[in-house]
Amino acid sequence: MSKKKISFLCFDFQGHGKSNGDFVNFGIGDWFKNLKDLLNYLKIENPILIGSSMGGWVAMLYALYYPTKVKKLIGIAPAPDFTVDLLWKELSTKR
Repeated sequence: MSKKKISFLCFDFQGHGKSNGDFVNFGIGDWFKNLKDLLNYLKIENPILIGSSMGGWVAMLYALYYPTKVKKLIGIAPAPDFTVDLLWKELSTKR
């Protein structure tokens, strides 16, 4: 906590950085849940979310789902959703 009573938390999503797991075993829903669970566990209310790249995408999703719980949202080059452009044509309707 600083003299201005501002604190911050920086964490790696599962499969990133020093966190556990392999990147390929997780998806945007998992990382959204990481953020949601962490905020709930630490009882952080009305955070200022700052996300870079994919973290920007996750922060935006959180703000869309819980707009009254986010004080501010800052995206630093947030990653776009490439699922339609890059992956959709590769997916099959077969189960």
